[in-house]
Order: sequence, then C-alpha cells, then structure tokens
Amino acid sequence: MYPYSDLHTDLRDYAVGVALFDSYRLVDTKTNLVHSYSACSESDVPVCSEDLCYRVWGRKRPCENCTSQACLDKQEQVIKMEQLNGRVLLISSLPTVIAGRPYALELVKDVTSSLMVTDEIAHENIGITSMIDRFNTLAVRDAFTMLYNKTFIHSELETLASQAEDQLAEDGRPAALVAIDVDLFKEINDNHGHSTGDDVLLHLAQQFKKVARSLEDGWAGRFGGDEFFLCAPHGLDRKDLEFLETTIADAERHRFENGSLPFGITVSYGIAYLQAGDTRRSFMERADEAMYAAKRERHRRQQG
Repeated sequence: MYPYSDLHTDLRDYAVGVALFDSYRLVDTKTNLVHSYSACSESDVPVCSEDLCYRVWGRKRPCENCTSQACLDKQEQVIKMEQLNGRVLLISSLPTVIAGRPYALELVKDVTSSLMVTDEIAHENIGITSMIDRFNTLAVRDAFTMLYNKTFIHSELETLASQAEDQLAEDGRPAALVAIDVDLFKEINDNHGHSTGDDVLLHLAQQFKKVARSLEDGWAGRFGGDEFFLCAPHGLDRKDLEFLETTIADAERHRFENGSLPFGITVSYGIAYLQAGDTRRSFMERADEAMYAAKRERHRRQQG
C-alpha cells in the first residue's frame, strides 16, 4: 500500500465524481435522536427529526455496536457494516461539534453491489448477512468469555451517565454497577497453571451471565484479566441483591481441579449507584472503590 497523498494527479482524475457516501445523519448520543443539517436549510442549527437512531435497524434499544457513541468516546473515526432489507451498508461515524454541542456524523454508503466476497467465505454473497452479524457481535464481545468487552462497557456506561437525571426521574431507582474481582488470581495462575486460571474465568462468566439475565436490560462484561462488571440499568432491589449474593457464594463453593487437590476461590465485589452529575469514569471508579474496600475488609477478617 502507498500513501494516498502520493497519488499522481492523472490517477486522481479517476476518482473525481465518485460518490463516497449516499446519505448522512447527525446523532445526538445523549438522546439517541437523529438530526439533519442541510446546506439548503434555513436553519443554522441541526434540525431534530424526533426519530431515534436505532429504529432504522428495527431495534428497540441502542445498538450494542454503537459506533456513534464509540467515535465520541475515542474522538476518532469508527466504521462498521450493517445490513438492512437485503442491502449491505458501510457506516463511518465521525465526532462532530456544532454550536458547541457534540454529535456523531454518520456517513452511509450502500456497498451491496460493489462488495466482493470470495467463494470460500460466501458463495456469491450468500451468507453475507450472517457474516456481518457475526463481525458486529465480535466487535462488542470478549472473545474468550463472550461477555461484553471494554468497548461495550465504556459505551453503555457513557450512555447511562449522560441520561442519569432522566433515568432517575423515570425509574425512581438509580442504575447500579457491580465491580467484581477474583482475589489473588495471579497466585491461581502461578500455583495451578494458566489453563486452570482460564477455567476459573469461564466458570465465573457463566455465573455472571445468569445474574445479568435476571435483571431488566442487565448485562455482564469482562473489563480485562479477572476484572468483571455487572450492570443493572434499572437498579437493584432486595431480590436482585439476594440473587447476586447467592451466585457469588455458589461460585466460591465451587471446587476447581488441575490434577491435584481441588481448590476454591474467593471473589470480592462492590456496588455503585448512578448519581446525577456522574460521568462514566466516576461511576466506574466508585464501583471499583467499593470492591477494593470489600477486598480489604475480607483481608482484615482473615488476618484477625
């Protein structure tokens, strides 16, 4: 590959008139509302359509692989592919600021007829829809545990934090974030081997999936290593807390084996509740602080 900036002017003539994109929309990620901003419009500010960005895909909630939120988080271009009514669309999301307000500019190109897929992958583009779905799933999932990954965690918590006041007014219960960490996980790897450490992570992932399924719109993610997050967007009631405690206790009673004596693990967790004025970072930090406080308390009891 050679830099496009070095392209000879004779070759650049071939690109003149090529439509790089077919359509656009501006997305306010705080509200998920779609806006237009046309040079032909009499308005000098984006015009709200009152339509939610994810409805075009036939979804009832924001996309798991939301590139609009991701491009604002990263402050860089983010690209994905979607399929709609048999068409394959390439979507480029760019961070944009208009009148001091951040938007995601989504530029869309229909690549259905120009997309080439080798026969070994999909015969004459048969199966391209399932391929796109698979790629979009992998974009937001931890490949090992298949829990949600760091990108998804950041995006979802960013959205929750931006909507904190509305959510508190509507739900009456603040969203809850549970930070979870395996105690002395390095020692498990050192003493029992990394394969056994992987068994621990996979077992915990299955337990956390159960908890997430019991929560309205709940989800579980692996932040990295032995660090996990559980999120309850509509809060935790007494029944939810009891199920979480029972699940953690069951995980600690489980015995793991690596050809020698079976062993158990302990898990520390802490809970933070979303507050008005929270950012994604402050929300996560409070959950982490609560988890480390629980870890210190467990250590104190064991020493005493």
